[in-house]
Amino acid sequence: EPLLSHDKYLEVNAFLRGVFAAATWRQAVDRKIAKQQDLSNVLANDVGRRHLELDFSFSAEFGSDDLQGLAHVLEHVPLLALSLNLRGTAIEPLQVQNLACVISSMSSLTTLELNLSHCEGVNLDHLVDIFTYGHLSELSLHVACTANGLSHLASWLGCSRCRVLHLTAMWSDDVTKHEVQKLFASLAGCKDSLQKLSLDTPDDDAVVTVDCWNELEAAMATLGQLSTCELDLSKRPAEACFPRLFEVLSDQIQRLNIPILSGEQAASLWRLWRRCRL
Repeated sequence: EPLLSHDKYLEVNAFLRGVFAAATWRQAVDRKIAKQQDLSNVLANDVGRRHLELDFSFSAEFGSDDLQGLAHVLEHVPLLALSLNLRGTAIEPLQVQNLACVISSMSSLTTLELNLSHCEGVNLDHLVDIFTYGHLSELSLHVACTANGLSHLASWLGCSRCRVLHLTAMWSDDVTKHEVQKLFASLAGCKDSLQKLSLDTPDDDAVVTVDCWNELEAAMATLGQLSTCELDLSKRPAEACFPRLFEVLSDQIQRLNIPILSGEQAASLWRLWRRCRL
């Protein structure tokens, strides 16, 4: 005969309620009933959850109450992976700083994906608390990048064990070649761990100089575990596209994605790749 009560019943009930809360939160926000349905508390009670993915992108109704509710969930659930898309929402910089502070205290978190693009006034400066956290192994950021924010990211990379790095950025006017060069050089700090790299670079030749490219080449030549690489080299002559990278890593890279502009660039790049593979 089934037991009338058991701790497992409560655990399964919390899990199922959490599944529905995560799936319906966006709709509830858009309909202005998320607080009424107490979805943040429902998710916070799902303490067995290890992965959470929420997409509020371009929600006109997502506000401070929703962000506080999200922070409440993150404070109570020991997540391993968090994917949060707040693209185009009206969140404020101070709210993002508070969110970053909460994330930095999540001792179990190893994978973080944050999309804060098209959030007015929000940039990498407001996420620096995350870079005091040493356990992240996979980091994906879509955010406006500033000089100060890039310096913090570079310092974190230089002493991290990052396996996956994805940076899609809108570059602020205060970013100079010095911050870019420091960021590129910091990749060498992940030489024994980095497996996947996707990196946007500024279009301005005064910011991404030949010295910066050389720094990136030198750093990437040390990345013995790298298997997937996505770089935008469309602003650089194909004949100069990372010859040392191809020579050193041609046996390890399984996937290489390089946006290019012309057939001539493609042909030159293909010849270089073939020469390194033979």
